[in-house]
Amino acid sequence: MRLDALLAAKASPSPALNERAAAIEAKLPPADGMPGIYALAGSGGDPAAGADIFRTHIAAQCSRCHRIGKTGDPADMSDVGPNLAGVATRRDAAYLLRALLNPSADIDPAFRMQLVTKTNGEVVAGAVLNEGYDFIEIGLGAGEPQRIAKSAIAKHEPQNVSIMPPMAGILSPAEVRDVLAFLKMLK
Repeated sequence: MRLDALLAAKASPSPALNERAAAIEAKLPPADGMPGIYALAGSGGDPAAGADIFRTHIAAQCSRCHRIGKTGDPADMSDVGPNLAGVATRRDAAYLLRALLNPSADIDPAFRMQLVTKTNGEVVAGAVLNEGYDFIEIGLGAGEPQRIAKSAIAKHEPQNVSIMPPMAGILSPAEVRDVLAFLKMLK
């Protein structure tokens, strides 16, 4: 079944069609721990709508952490998450969908969440952007990275969780499908 057909059936004013759609949705296997309807997001979609979501969605905020090459566009300047230029040549659609729904499933060590507890008790969480002999620089996703002197660090703990939140809690199945269509165009 296609996502569009299921969503149309769910939105129908017909109670019989609503019940049938609910029964179909209930039988869909979970997609990486997310509701099965997201598994239908793997095909179709509007790449232009996905690009718009990537750049402007207020809750997803994709472009705050990811960039697509180095275009000079402020939306393409972040180094907190992986650079997505050419991602469709390196990863297949199934991987990209899993990365959207369950970003902690396959984390590049460079983008694992890091917890740094300072000697003053303050905790900083983010990705390590740069590390020198006497400092560590943590990207927080919003604003400027924070540079912390190693002498001011009480504890530094890498986490087995991605900095990126699962998009199923933020984007609708149709929006996930559109973002995936956009990512599949980045060759």
